Amino acid sequence: MAEQADRHGHPVPFDLRDIPDEVRAIAGECERLWERALHSAHHQFAASMIWRSTHRWLSVLAAAVGATTGVSAVADLIGARIAGVGALLAAVIGGATSLLAPDQDAAQCTVSGNAYVEVRDGSQQMLCVDLATLEYDTARQRLEELTTSLHAANRAAEPTSFLARRYARRALRGRDVSLYPVRR
Repeated sequence: MAEQADRHGHPVPFDLRDIPDEVRAIAGECERLWERALHSAHHQFAASMIWRSTHRWLSVLAAAVGATTGVSAVADLIGARIAGVGALLAAVIGGATSLLAPDQDAAQCTVSGNAYVEVRDGSQQMLCVDLATLEYDTARQRLEELTTSLHAANRAAEPTSFLARRYARRALRGRDVSLYPVRR
């Protein structure tokens, strides 16, 4: 099947004109599932990237503040009060890291993103390979299975932040339909 560039604002790896008329409505719905899964996967992977960065930066900051304060206190470069404030600051940053649990959020976003990728790939395979030769009832059953998978992924996914959605939109607009947002 030929690729329809820019039909959705980014390359599409299938052409609905090759689909027989009797299953064209199923193809249209399958295409919508593909598009929703593609965008949702981008959003989840962008959120995962943000949560991982947050985890790294908070962890590094807590370790740096704690180490700097400790070395300065041992070397008697700072007073006891400043050392105490530095230790408390490092503890607060470490506590915030534990409370926010960005590593767990990043892992959940990755799991959700992969669930969306499964729906996207199933929709794409149905559109590119199977739909031209499937009977209507079989195609309808496969569409129902894909829809159920998308609903399950939606239930498991956490809503993404504005920043994650912005990264995802930028990646899709930049014609990068891989699943990792591009920094520009």
